[in-house]
Amino acid sequence: MSTTPSELRIHIIKDLKLKQRALPAKISDTRELELKLAQLIEALLKDNLPELMQILYRIDVDEQKVKKALITPFSEEAAENIARLIIQRLIQKIEIRKRYSNLDQSF
Repeated sequence: MSTTPSELRIHIIKDLKLKQRALPAKISDTRELELKLAQLIEALLKDNLPELMQILYRIDVDEQKVKKALITPFSEEAAENIARLIIQRLIQKIEIRKRYSNLDQSF
């Protein structure tokens, strides 16, 4: 099972409680989505770190991985690392939901 960039975009908007226009409607690949998300993350890193940490906690991104991602002194790199962690976690959640919804249908 594979998660499409548009499917991932929908989950990012929902789980991060963003407005629809926060991410472009047409995303060609996951890397493009990661870079757009990194821009939003960078703004949160600079302006509202507590909100970013709350988002990461809510979507259950591993705390040790977040700490490691924040080690870099460059906010752009840290933002990309965190965006990558968010995307990886959401892909996991989507794939698990798909797997269990398929199991439910087989009964």
